[in-house]
Amino acid sequence: MIMNGRTDAKLQTQRAGKARPKGKGYRMGNKLQVTVLFMPDLVDRLDVVARRFGEARTVVINRAVREFLDRVEAR
Repeated sequence: MIMNGRTDAKLQTQRAGKARPKGKGYRMGNKLQVTVLFMPDLVDRLDVVARRFGEARTVVINRAVREFLDRVEAR
């Protein structure tokens, strides 16, 4: 869809940019989208675990990070 010469994608990008805390990523509801780079072998392993548990890769990453932070912060 085009509105006033702008496509929906451009409008969404502009809206997301306005809601973005500086340097932290893009807000998506109550979550924050960030970019993280992984080695290909780790992505393969993540995907295997995600399939085993019937979860999305994102769920597995969030769970792993949360468990890691809980352990580190408990020290």
